[in-house]
Amino acid sequence: MRRRGVAVVLLVLTGSGCAHPSTLDDPGPPSAPASTAVAPALRPSYRNTGDRSELVRALPVRARATAASKRVVYSQEVTLREGQVLLAVAEFQVTNDLNDNVFVGSTVLLATSPSSISGREVTAANGQNVTPAMHHGQQSKNGTYEATATDAGVRYVNVVVWAAASNALSGDQISVDPGYGRLSVLSW
Repeated sequence: MRRRGVAVVLLVLTGSGCAHPSTLDDPGPPSAPASTAVAPALRPSYRNTGDRSELVRALPVRARATAASKRVVYSQEVTLREGQVLLAVAEFQVTNDLNDNVFVGSTVLLATSPSSISGREVTAANGQNVTPAMHHGQQSKNGTYEATATDAGVRYVNVVVWAAASNALSGDQISVDPGYGRLSVLSW
């Protein structure tokens, strides 16, 4: 939208498309329409992690979600400039083979490394219970983020996932199912 405003201002400042007062009565031959050229738009960049790109095969299940229980399931490198917008779309599936309900939470972050579990939120952190009767739980995440000056350079879009169950025992885990998801990132 800013670019169109700039083009209009340039047209007005250069007098393009403006009639001189002495020609108002005699328009003369039809002229070509004023240029509506706009600066070329940035080409969007699309990347995705591809099939079977899960970085972990299982999530530890803890009695409480902590930093130690969080794992990066997908990571995609991006190179950003200030003002660029990211659209991240992710999905993944887990299998609960435990005899308890397991809460599976997730978020998508813009991070400084492919293994970072902290960073700027691209999506809200939320989740759902995966019950033994459900057996499988699938989550989809999508969100947008506008890069700031401090985000410029190489960054990573990370899908961070964790699991918790009030009756969790040491060594409990749930499976991250390979081939049932991916991370796609569009930036422009």
